[in-house]
Amino acid sequence: FCSSYNTVIFHCSSSKGRGPRCAGWYEDALEVAGLQNQSRGAVLTGGIVAWKEQYAREKDAVVWL
Repeated sequence: FCSSYNTVIFHCSSSKGRGPRCAGWYEDALEVAGLQNQSRGAVLTGGIVAWKEQYAREKDAVVWL
């Protein structure tokens, strides 16, 4: 297992449960593999809901399907 990304951002709806839990699992896996200095997990503050609220007016930041 190897990550080519310096930072991997995890999120869920509000980043209060699943997002932080997955980031923790990622950090644990990096440590087991001895890669904790090559990548890290981060959590999107406020989750995707807050991100959409902040960037909804920016044409290229949100694609509405």
